[in-house]
Amino acid sequence: MPQEAYDMYGRAVDRLTGDEKMTDVSLKQVGVKLSDAQFFDPVHLNREGAEQFSRALAERAVVPALGGRLPEGK
Repeated sequence: MPQEAYDMYGRAVDRLTGDEKMTDVSLKQVGVKLSDAQFFDPVHLNREGAEQFSRALAERAVVPALGGRLPEGK
C-alpha cells in the first residue's frame, strides 16, 4: 500500500477508535512480517496471513497482558 494511503487509513482508524475504549494494533506494532501472498487485497489478510498475525498478536500482546498465561481451559 502506498505510504500516503497507509497514513490516511491510520488517521481514519485513530478517529474511529479514539472516542471508544478500543485499541488498534498494526502489523508493525506486533512485529510480524508478511509477504504479499498473505494478503487478500492491499489491506486485508487472507487466511494464512490472518493465522500468522493472530498467533503473533496472542504471543506478543494478549498473553503478556494476561500476566503471561492464558485463562484456564483455553
